Amino acid sequence: MDLRYLTTAACLLTGLPSWEIDRYTALENISFYNFVQVTMPLIEVRPTEAQVRGSWGAFREVLDILSPTHILATGQKLLWENMPLFDRGQSRFCMGDKSMEFGEYETATGFALASVIPHLSRYFSAPTWRPAVQAFLALDKLP
Repeated sequence: MDLRYLTTAACLLTGLPSWEIDRYTALENISFYNFVQVTMPLIEVRPTEAQVRGSWGAFREVLDILSPTHILATGQKLLWENMPLFDRGQSRFCMGDKSMEFGEYETATGFALASVIPHLSRYFSAPTWRPAVQAFLALDKLP
């Protein structure tokens, strides 16, 4: 896994700049899940819609096992558009200065709020999304 991706995730989720991140604890309450369950032959090869949809079962298993409160998908096109339909609610509203789409997936203990941001490999956009992500993480249900 590219450490830049994880560093960007830690900055985004904690609100701290990279030089203040404690690499041992910054993501200790965060689960990372690679949605597509197929290994791509080269980094330049993107998964197909069928490969994303073929991973729905594994996604549901992870929801049942981990019972997350929040799901932040990083990939606005291929991933988000091909994830399973929401189990409850769907809306779009502003968080900070960003318009975000939301829905809820059922877990073993309730529901997890889900939203999407650009892929974290596009680091230049991460700082601009920080206020919206922090507001999203503060939500306990859809407004």
